[in-house]
Amino acid sequence: MFRRDTMERFLHHYMNIVEHMSGNLDQRLSEIDMLSGAERKQGTYYPASPAQKSIFMADKLSGRGTAYNVPVIRRIKGMLDAGRLGEALKKLVNRHESLRTTFELDADSGMLRQKVHPAVSFAFPVYELSETETVLLIQDFVRPFRLDKPPLFRTALIRLTDREETVLIIDMHHIITDGMSVSILLRDLAALYENKELEVLKLQYKDYAIRQSQLAGTEQWNRQEEYWLGVFHEPVPALPWAGRRTEHRAGEDPSRTAYFAMDEQTSCALHRLAQTTESTLFMVLMAAFTALLSKLSDCEDIIVGMPTSGRHHEGLDNIVGMLVNTLAVRFFACRKLSFQEYLHQVKEKLIEAYENQDYPLDSLVEKLNGSHYLQGRPLFNVMFQFAEMEAAEQIDAIDMVPFGHDSVPGKFDLHFIVVQENSSLGLEITYFESLFSEETIGELISGFIEIIQVITSNLETGLGDLLKRQSVLPST
Repeated sequence: MFRRDTMERFLHHYMNIVEHMSGNLDQRLSEIDMLSGAERKQGTYYPASPAQKSIFMADKLSGRGTAYNVPVIRRIKGMLDAGRLGEALKKLVNRHESLRTTFELDADSGMLRQKVHPAVSFAFPVYELSETETVLLIQDFVRPFRLDKPPLFRTALIRLTDREETVLIIDMHHIITDGMSVSILLRDLAALYENKELEVLKLQYKDYAIRQSQLAGTEQWNRQEEYWLGVFHEPVPALPWAGRRTEHRAGEDPSRTAYFAMDEQTSCALHRLAQTTESTLFMVLMAAFTALLSKLSDCEDIIVGMPTSGRHHEGLDNIVGMLVNTLAVRFFACRKLSFQEYLHQVKEKLIEAYENQDYPLDSLVEKLNGSHYLQGRPLFNVMFQFAEMEAAEQIDAIDMVPFGHDSVPGKFDLHFIVVQENSSLGLEITYFESLFSEETIGELISGFIEIIQVITSNLETGLGDLLKRQSVLPST
């Protein structure tokens, strides 16, 4: 079965740390001050980015829960030097301002602003636990953050007593990080642990946030806003299961993740199809997935969310922070089209969306709600994502392997991820158990694979013929 770590890509939900464990753990706490008292000074305020504003409000509405925590857990085969790692963590926090940032509302304007602190103190506990005890601690390590109290991360090290392994835990609030930021942090932490010199960062997240605040109202902003309002000038159709959806379900309703590995023959056929149609693999898969959604919903008008890194401008590659933007892309799976014609439409829609990716989704939703277009309803409830597996993370020439975890809270009705690792492809589908049964998700996966097999055999297949079979309907 195809599996990969999804903890930093999705937001995990845990309980408060278990009190009865405190007496049983061999714990060594060291309080780490990044800078000496003489170097400290009052932090400076900067505007918050649109993504940070959205997460801040969502966090408040959810009652300061853990739906927006991003835990990163890595298993390391070998024993790390806790002292060296503690020093590396200090340097890491000094390097990335996001790890020293908090958030509060300005008393005069009521606007959200971020405060970059010159220094923060954080605890670095070192535990000695068995594998079983480690699993229990991981389940209970993540707890709510106060967004106005630094730092918005916590970390711990576990030395396993029943094997020569170490487990590193870093828990962060999503308001200061995203998936690519996690990779940057782990890479920099490893380099600092190995006493390597890192290139000085020319930009920090605050610079990105300032640029975002200056973009509003410019010609570029207005042009992109006009594009997105044009995309959604017609009402958004409701999905067939919308009547059973509950509000503010993030991190609350039980969700599950199903995994599936495509066989080598199907994966190779998809790669060939992408080449012959001068498309990317992502474009082909998006076309197949939205065709599946059209079949599932018995509707030609399909809206899917897809994340973008937000790092397409120069100088943002090594910044840690919440840069991800989500694009709401609208497709029309007209039954009269052949799949080849539909794929061409999908390519055009995706290119247009990428050309207008600087306009924040939250600004679009605010505009649509202001015109009573959405009336508080979500713009979309299905997310599609394509991810390529990166090279193995290492520290001191030792692989850092994701620590398996099955509790992945959902943020969307369906979150569909295609993961590419070399030439192989795997699927991950996270879904709410209140909306879909395990059997229905299995049928959904089978339907997706069936569509792929048909289009790779005959690209001229009409969408009407491709989707004429009985739709897969969600069940409770």
